Amino acid sequence: MKKLRKFQALLFVNYTRLRLGKLPLLRLTKGRRRDPSGCPIARSIDPSGTYQMCGVVNKRGEIWRVDSGMVDTPAFKVPHGVTVFARDFDRGDYKELCA
Repeated sequence: MKKLRKFQALLFVNYTRLRLGKLPLLRLTKGRRRDPSGCPIARSIDPSGTYQMCGVVNKRGEIWRVDSGMVDTPAFKVPHGVTVFARDFDRGDYKELCA
């Protein structure tokens, strides 16, 4: 099940990257646990930091856009499987994705 969640996260990242006019990735970018700006999902979507906040709020995942240092409204809703991946990453799973 963990491999499936990781694959779902990569599919979501690549779908979102294509919507932003970016090329898809072969693997997720490494990130930091319990750090919204260090989430591997947000870092994979846009390493430049425009979409640098990823969080799970009330069991729903969201990616926020950050403009001029200010957190804007949610830019993307995150599918349930990807939300579970983010929660599991913060709890200590997916050690290979720790920066």
